[in-house]
Amino acid sequence: MTEESVKLFPDEPSQNEWRDTDWCEWERAASSLRQQDSTVTAFETKVLYTFGMMRHMLEASGWTLEHDCYCKDKKDPNPLPFYFSAYLLACGAVELMGCCVLEESEHQAKFQRALKRGLERMIEVCPHCHGSNIHGEYSGSSWQSDEEHVVVSIDRSCYTIGDCRRFRNFMAHGTADPKGELRFTPEFVAQFICQACRGIDRYYEALRTPGGKELRKRLAKAAVVPIWDNTGPLHVHHLYEPLMCSSSATPCGELLHESKWRVRCSE
Repeated sequence: MTEESVKLFPDEPSQNEWRDTDWCEWERAASSLRQQDSTVTAFETKVLYTFGMMRHMLEASGWTLEHDCYCKDKKDPNPLPFYFSAYLLACGAVELMGCCVLEESEHQAKFQRALKRGLERMIEVCPHCHGSNIHGEYSGSSWQSDEEHVVVSIDRSCYTIGDCRRFRNFMAHGTADPKGELRFTPEFVAQFICQACRGIDRYYEALRTPGGKELRKRLAKAAVVPIWDNTGPLHVHHLYEPLMCSSSATPCGELLHESKWRVRCSE
């Protein structure tokens, strides 16, 4: 390990706590970093890749939101709502986070549950629960009430888990049932990106605590596989410098293309 690098976790899941075929894939991915740090582990590599992917999608979401003015610059009276795409990209980051926190019994239903689990992780305090903290845990019997947890509150509108999921379904599949008359606005998307960044950073910090052992085990078992380009796994190098060189850095502490939405984080 170089003098500049830090170890990310107090302990890591053992190889037998991973999915059967996953450890070997990430051990191979780790080899792409070992010219920089000979002791980097497969688990650290999976963390760097996974959070790098979340960060990249949020950066792309921010870029798309900033360029929502494309048609306005041409004085088009009906500008294209590019913030639809911005929202879908942000939901991709949130769904990936949700996939990483699934309990083992939920993996078979991950396509129904991952986004919801990620949306729960975005919530710090829910007014629907009279200020109760949301920890991303739910039971089958509470599924419907959990849909009412408030993810974003802006412009006198509250957007619940159920609302956010229905909006995502519309952006991805052209199907939605947004009950009532909720407004889908660029301001909502900006606040959603802010909440997603906060949730991802809180999740990362929880992973690094001594009490985060169960969360680390869940991430090791998560069905995340690296996508490679000619230089190695995508995103692995994206966060190496900020995270491996600073014990206080977080994945979303500073992103590209923030000017359109970061101001919302203080509201």
